[in-house]
Amino acid sequence: MSEVEARYVFRFSGAVLRLANLTGTPLLLLNGNGEISGTTNYMLTQKWARAVYDHPQQVDGFLYMSRRVNNSVAVVLFERDPKKPPVLKPSSPVRLCAHPEFAASVRQLRLIGI
Repeated sequence: MSEVEARYVFRFSGAVLRLANLTGTPLLLLNGNGEISGTTNYMLTQKWARAVYDHPQQVDGFLYMSRRVNNSVAVVLFERDPKKPPVLKPSSPVRLCAHPEFAASVRQLRLIGI
């Protein structure tokens, strides 16, 4: 429970991000597959991240399928220039356990003892 109490939820607004889509058909067309998000082999995922980072389109990051909740999308954002990060404005933090969706998530994930 102490781990949960130490976590916060943020929402972001601001710049529209350009994200490479590494899910479904776009991933297949790049000769990739679900292994990119289903593996714990970080050498593979780091190679994909490096390839997307180095691409001439200079996207802000990429979408991939969450390894833990594989019907949900996760996002990786690149920090290309620490002096000029993407213009994102975080909302005020909300404690995870106080977030309106927390109780439903606990039930859905069947987290016992929280």
